[in-house]
Amino acid sequence: MQIIKIAAPNSKIAMKEISEKYGENVLILSNSRVAGKNQIIIAADENSRLPAARLRAPRIAHLESVPEPDTVFASNQATQVISGSGEPQLFKDLTSLIKIEFEAVKKNLLAIMHSAQTRPDNELSALLDDSMIPASLMRKLVQETAGCQTATQIIDSLEQFLNTNLPSNARLTGRPEVHVLAGNHGSGKTLCAVRLAAKINADCQHPAIVVSYKAYKDGAWAQLQLLGAKTGIDVYRANDIGTLVTIASENIDHSSVIIELPSSNSVDEALLLNQELPIARFHMVVACDSYGTATSNILKASQLRFSSVLVTRLDSRGVHWPLISFLLDQKLPLLFGCASPDVAQPLIEFNKSILTDAVLQDIRQRLSDWTIAQIRHSATL
Repeated sequence: MQIIKIAAPNSKIAMKEISEKYGENVLILSNSRVAGKNQIIIAADENSRLPAARLRAPRIAHLESVPEPDTVFASNQATQVISGSGEPQLFKDLTSLIKIEFEAVKKNLLAIMHSAQTRPDNELSALLDDSMIPASLMRKLVQETAGCQTATQIIDSLEQFLNTNLPSNARLTGRPEVHVLAGNHGSGKTLCAVRLAAKINADCQHPAIVVSYKAYKDGAWAQLQLLGAKTGIDVYRANDIGTLVTIASENIDHSSVIIELPSSNSVDEALLLNQELPIARFHMVVACDSYGTATSNILKASQLRFSSVLVTRLDSRGVHWPLISFLLDQKLPLLFGCASPDVAQPLIEFNKSILTDAVLQDIRQRLSDWTIAQIRHSATL
């Protein structure tokens, strides 16, 4: 499918134009009023002239401005993509991911049970008992606060520990670069890719494009086309490494190239891409509310040096500790974060100070609630 943006004086004229040019077999994705005109975004069947291996979703203000399709660089074998061919592998990957995460949760629960039986009571461990802190990190925090006598001392000790041990931030260079985003299913890679391109467009004085690599699911490519149309970001599709390298080589002199790796076989694809594009910077996309165990496995298996982490779902309150544990273990710096699923919302600066403040604010609130509860309990005695 292709995503098309049409602008007309009113909806009636726009719908007539759609009907005349595409018939009735279209899906209307949005209908809004923009700059005094009705703007309709539709999904229509792809023209048979469009290549399957390399497609471009152009920025368009009205239908007549649609450029001709780009040249195909992939072989005929690479262009023969069977719809839904990635589904069995997708189910295998999701099953594997669930097993890994459940194994991590099981291991963490067993560690918590063992700790509860062997360690003396600690105010901090009791206070944060339901805050999703991995058991290994909880032991470190208990040790750090062992000599604290007051709530203020606990806060100060934790702040010093986090600021000392969390890695420093990564930054964009401001020059055209190749950025590769990897991550598990559902981590938010597609949204991050488009938002990172928009961030570069706004801050780095040069354009950025997004390339979807081996996105065999039609829905994934259609989603990226829609996001590109909404944000004005040029998006491409590459189904083989040769096409991907060609797109990057054609654009790197004047544009940053952001590549979204497939969730399936991500380790093998990352290794191949690192070999073919040694200038690329690799970034891991991690959801704030995930344990990060499966992501850690990707890092171990690939043995690549990732440049940074982009964090999604920052609106998941009170679940920052698994992310902190992941960052402490992997020593990966933060780059940006995002909270809202709305692609129009930009990436935000997200560093270790912001992360530390978020968890300390939660602890202060817990300490306050705990103190009030103790006072009320004492009053009833």
